[in-house]
Amino acid sequence: MKKINNKRNNKISLIVIICCIFILFLSGYSIGKTISKNNIESTGEIAEPILILEKQQELQINNIENQGIYEFTIKNYKNDGKITDIRMQYEIELLLEKNNNIDIKIFKDNKEIQLKNNKTEKYYLNNKQKQEEHYRLEIKCNVGNNVAEIYDNIQIKVHSEEVNQVI
Repeated sequence: MKKINNKRNNKISLIVIICCIFILFLSGYSIGKTISKNNIESTGEIAEPILILEKQQELQINNIENQGIYEFTIKNYKNDGKITDIRMQYEIELLLEKNNNIDIKIFKDNKEIQLKNNKTEKYYLNNKQKQEEHYRLEIKCNVGNNVAEIYDNIQIKVHSEEVNQVI
């Protein structure tokens, strides 16, 4: 009797499984994997950054002429009127050896700028309007007649980078 019940239970189980499969086919539910392919095309131009450093001729400081003024301008447009495509920030660095006999002061629009590690704070150039920043470097050498102590080169270096956020 157990053998008959066992066969009967197996048949019922098989019928239930077949019915479940049949119901799944009729219900529209399917299990499958889909693959899609999307093509994305884009066109764009590379932004042209413009940062021009206009400077005067070299300044000579010696034991006769022991001080001088060097003026330079940083601007965001070319002479043909093209303005930079991007907003930029920049800082000015003065490259020179530490020398107690040389005094250097830098001015922006007649206001003295404080230097930290021979660098200015960061300044910004816009991309929507022409902009010029005028700087003046005052150099004074206190060595008397000892020309050998005068450092022979002071370089002005401008570091710039693009700025995305509005400040």
